[in-house]
Amino acid sequence: MVVERKKELSVDQKTVARVVASRLGLDVKTVEAIVEFEQRTTMEFIKRGYRVVKKNYMTLIPKTKPEYSFTSGIDGKMYDVPSTTRISVRIGEGFKSFVRENNSMADKLCRFVANKKNPD
Repeated sequence: MVVERKKELSVDQKTVARVVASRLGLDVKTVEAIVEFEQRTTMEFIKRGYRVVKKNYMTLIPKTKPEYSFTSGIDGKMYDVPSTTRISVRIGEGFKSFVRENNSMADKLCRFVANKKNPD
């Protein structure tokens, strides 16, 4: 019998923090604080215009569209549109190969842990 899944599978950051904490024997609050700090730091660099590369995992690229003005064809008024930043995300080869169950780059997902074994 085939059971259809009505809801998409999803995992939130708290769940990931709990798994990391339990596997490494750390306090959950400490891991949550680390995850939050890493995310805030990443966002701060993006906000300042930096490209953020998480080797073989993903690359976040800010793209700024400059401000411009246009005259509406409907009411004839001039409108100013402020500059906006869009974030482009590129998934790395390590991530792709791991998800494809190829695992050829699983030990190289992060530059500072390349070639180290997972603590399973």
